[in-house]
Amino acid sequence: MKKRGLITIIFLTATLIFSGIMVGCQNREEITQAREMIEYKLVEDHYEVSAKKDARNGIKSIEIEGTYNGLPVTIPKTGFAACTNLVSAKINGVTSIGDRLFMNCISLTTVSISGVDTITKNAFAGCSSLKTLTIGEGVKNLGMTICKDCSALETVTMEDVEVIGNNAFENCSALSALTFSSELKSIGNYAFSKCISLQNIHFPTKNEISLGEYCFSYAGLLELKIPANVKMGFYSFDHLAWTGSYSKCRSAYLYSTEPSMEYLGVNSIGYTWDRNDDTDDGLPKFMVYVPTDCMSDYKSVAEEFSDDAWRRCVTNVGKLGEFDFKDVPYEENDKNGNGILDYEE
Repeated sequence: MKKRGLITIIFLTATLIFSGIMVGCQNREEITQAREMIEYKLVEDHYEVSAKKDARNGIKSIEIEGTYNGLPVTIPKTGFAACTNLVSAKINGVTSIGDRLFMNCISLTTVSISGVDTITKNAFAGCSSLKTLTIGEGVKNLGMTICKDCSALETVTMEDVEVIGNNAFENCSALSALTFSSELKSIGNYAFSKCISLQNIHFPTKNEISLGEYCFSYAGLLELKIPANVKMGFYSFDHLAWTGSYSKCRSAYLYSTEPSMEYLGVNSIGYTWDRNDDTDDGLPKFMVYVPTDCMSDYKSVAEEFSDDAWRRCVTNVGKLGEFDFKDVPYEENDKNGNGILDYEE
């Protein structure tokens, strides 16, 4: 019986090892096959790489490096568009990428791109299965509408991105995990509008960050934390706490001790003011928190440009006059006891 048990264990172990080898071989085989389905075209001092027209449906996985035969590599417009069976892609170090790179790659689920300055517009338009996008080292700019309407997209990581274009991730309804680069400088209009699964965002504090119009409107944010280096735009956080809207946002924490019109933005949290009391759906009223002794400064700035959103905001201490800000820091956020909310890096 012991010998039989030993033989069984050896057989199962051998089977698992063989299975692992087969999976590894299969992945390598897919990449090898893909190399036979793409073409490198010499253009003056560099190569353009793209899928062969008659082989686009056969490619399942690709890896593109930045050089070929010792010369730089670029990817032209629609270089791998409509590769309907492409599941994963890794691009590293190419000189440039054209528009609509993976447009209508309906099976594409994971992508990693690094070493190229800009990912241009509509790169993933129509990629209805895309779930994970890793934007690695060296990528500074994301073009407009690169992932607009990618309804399956769940996770986006940005390592060096400074600029996010207009409508870049608009209506990515499944997006729930978003990591900004510490180098972030601007977010375009409607960039994350209607990202209803996005409950939390964390702004880095290294650079001044400009927020575009409606960039987080109708998102699913539960609370806002706006450090002093962020400049809010026109309706940047529109409809986050309006009764009947998707978001259940309950509070905004403003960290600047020197509020300005550029910091607050015109109607930046517009359509929050009807949550004056506990609503029918059980949600509490929307509250705005500012550093101790700064409320008069906030009120005067808001009054200066007659901002409806700020004028009608509600606090947990009731009406405080025409402009309603709460002039008491949350204790757990005032770690130094200095009356200033401490923004966690």
